[in-house]
Amino acid sequence: TFHHKGVVDGHQSFGQAVDSYAAVIFRRHAHLLQLLEQRRTFDDLVAEGIVYRPGTRPPVFGESVERYTIRRHLDRAITDCSVATDGHHYWRMEVQA
Repeated sequence: TFHHKGVVDGHQSFGQAVDSYAAVIFRRHAHLLQLLEQRRTFDDLVAEGIVYRPGTRPPVFGESVERYTIRRHLDRAITDCSVATDGHHYWRMEVQA
């Protein structure tokens, strides 16, 4: 990421940093899937956001970060068949038990 975390020193610190980073990715993906309980357009998803908390999106680059991040998560979700699209709307697929 572009966040400056400093030098990671030692195996344990590295493992904790990786775990923390993975938790953010999983949290964002879960939030996207929650949003997709209803059909939404890509622009709807960007407006709602999965990166920044409400009211904290930076005006200069915030929207591009949301667009890029949501696109990556959508691509992953479409590939693993947890999300479907008709080319305009996206929605969460039913979970088969």
